[in-house]
Amino acid sequence: MSKRRIEQTVNNFSLSSKSDQDIAVMLPKGYINDIGAERLERTSVQFLGNGLKKIVVNLLTCSL
Repeated sequence: MSKRRIEQTVNNFSLSSKSDQDIAVMLPKGYINDIGAERLERTSVQFLGNGLKKIVVNLLTCSL
């Protein structure tokens, strides 16, 4: 079963994520500043806490 969630932050940054079985995928959009980086870290920690060991961050649609 796949789970999907979308979280919004300021500065035109958004993060959508989904997980299926043992893999998590995060899809950030916009500019990643300190707030965006904290959101990525927090979401990663949540996935790891849920037992997921494989995490993919697709940076195709974001600015660093």
